[in-house]
Amino acid sequence: MIIAGEYSFNGGKEYIQKHYSHLLTEICEVIAAVNASQHKTKESKEARRGYQMLYSPSSLNQAVNKKIHTL
Repeated sequence: MIIAGEYSFNGGKEYIQKHYSHLLTEICEVIAAVNASQHKTKESKEARRGYQMLYSPSSLNQAVNKKIHTL
């Protein structure tokens, strides 16, 4: 997966970078290690979307959790 965007509320990102930079680096490595295309398993039920395949949030969460626990 890639990190497509970041959102920082009240300087939260800067705080995390300053005090927990080692954990932020670890999280970025875990996200990069997950292959998101394997988790496109949820079928859209909307006709206007063409019944396309979507990313399954629960499957992505499980993959990220598995990678975190293996580090």
